[in-house]
Amino acid sequence: MAYAAHKDIDAGLIPVIDIGPLRDGSDPASVAQAIFEASRDVGFLYVSNHGIPEDLITRAHDSGLAFFRQTEDDKLSVAINRDHRGFLRQGGAKMDDDARADLKESFIWGHDFPDHLRGKPLHGTNQWPESMPSLQPLLEEYFSAAHGVAHHIMRACALGLGLR
Repeated sequence: MAYAAHKDIDAGLIPVIDIGPLRDGSDPASVAQAIFEASRDVGFLYVSNHGIPEDLITRAHDSGLAFFRQTEDDKLSVAINRDHRGFLRQGGAKMDDDARADLKESFIWGHDFPDHLRGKPLHGTNQWPESMPSLQPLLEEYFSAAHGVAHHIMRACALGLGLR
C-alpha cells in the first residue's frame, strides 16, 4: 500500500490571472486567453481580483479552524452521510482500494439540492453542527460568493475555447 503518486511543481510557474477585466467586462477576451493557456500549458492557475471580500474569506477560514478544533464527538455529530456530506475523520478516505488511507480530516458541504433532485449521487443536504450555529449562514454566504467566481471562470473557459 502506498500513497497516491504526486508530481512536484514549482509554484512560481503557476500563473496568477487577474479576472477583474472578465468580471467587469472591460477585457474578457484576454482573461479567457490567459485561462486557456494556463489550463493547456500548466494545468493549474491562481485567480486574483475574484471579488470575494477578504473579511468573508477570513471568517470562513477561522470558522473552519474552529470546527476542526472541536472535540471528536462534536465533529462526529455530523459524520459523513450517504450523500457524502459532513465530517470525514482522518483515515476515512482512500484514493484507491489498495492505497493507504488519507491523513486529512474533511468537512464536506456544498449546494443544498431541492427535494426533487435529492437521491442522486452527491445531491444531498448539508449537515451542520449544533455546536456551531453560525457556521451554516457563514459558509452559505461563502459558497454563494465562490459560486459566482466559478461562473466567471466557466464563462472564460467557454470564451477561451471559442464557445458562446
